[in-house]
Amino acid sequence: MDEVGFSLPSQAQAAFMKALRRGERYAMRREWRGLPAELLPFNVVVRTLGLFRREERGVQEVPLDAIVGSVDRVGDFWRNFLPRHSYLRERWCRVYAYVVENGPDPVSLFKIGDIYFVNDGNHRVSVLRALDATTVEAHVVEYPCRVALGPDLPLARVPCKAAYAEFLEQTDLDLSRPEVNIELSDATGYRVLEEHIAGHAYWLEYTSGRPVSVFRAAASWYDLVYMPTVQLIREKKLLRDFPGMFEGDLYIIVTRHHRELVRALGRPVPLEQVIEHLRVTQARPLWRRLWYRLTRRWALKLPPAPPEMTPVEAAARAGRRIWQFPTRTADAEESAPAAGGQGE
Repeated sequence: MDEVGFSLPSQAQAAFMKALRRGERYAMRREWRGLPAELLPFNVVVRTLGLFRREERGVQEVPLDAIVGSVDRVGDFWRNFLPRHSYLRERWCRVYAYVVENGPDPVSLFKIGDIYFVNDGNHRVSVLRALDATTVEAHVVEYPCRVALGPDLPLARVPCKAAYAEFLEQTDLDLSRPEVNIELSDATGYRVLEEHIAGHAYWLEYTSGRPVSVFRAAASWYDLVYMPTVQLIREKKLLRDFPGMFEGDLYIIVTRHHRELVRALGRPVPLEQVIEHLRVTQARPLWRRLWYRLTRRWALKLPPAPPEMTPVEAAARAGRRIWQFPTRTADAEESAPAAGGQGE
């Protein structure tokens, strides 16, 4: 025991320097791959997502790879919890010596989605990462959230996640279609999707002759409009022509381009031709667009398109009853059905 205690200070010093160098290499690799290397700040994330309700989850084993944020030590560690600064050496080495001799005490974690934030025990988590452990015993408090958060989530994407959570609150689409995962690069795009659902709801009411709830309209829109378009986008491999975008972004672009072509030509245009024309005119980068123009024989010469109209404006111009998407107020919450996603 004395021999182990005598060797621990030098062992801890060596372990800290090794962890410090590993952390620097980790940050360089993440930057080269375009992935975030910094920890997520818990207070910013929970405030942006508007999470207030918390639930005790007790003591459990948590994967260390899922711990990617902290409450108050964001600047001290990288996202893999290896140390960032040499001033952490003294305390880090003391914790290292304690963990090696006695084992780690449970840490305190906050959970949001599938990721965890350290409330207490940042150095213990860091030491365990340096020792190549895979799990840690933790007391977990969860903040329930309707959207998925992954360990590679950049802080800049959190507002989009908040807008998606609000979209799900309005539509209950995650309850009626649990597999739903609509990612957008711009938070304002979810308002565009709500307009599409409103237009689809009007169509459902017009064809069925009876009122349609937001929740049923959203589920029908997802099955009959969104997913068929996304499946075609996947089949045509359109994502490779628009790097940095998500399938949800391309859905909005394709549907908008489809509407422009139909208005300009005055006739129906198949979605396959819409995607082909989109490639010729808007593909990224420029060399890919030029290649498509040289190799594609089919192209549309478009006259100037008239001003765009939303589904609500089109209905108003035609003198029809306008189906409005509910505003984000308490009145909208009162109109929600007791059984999520199935109300009429």
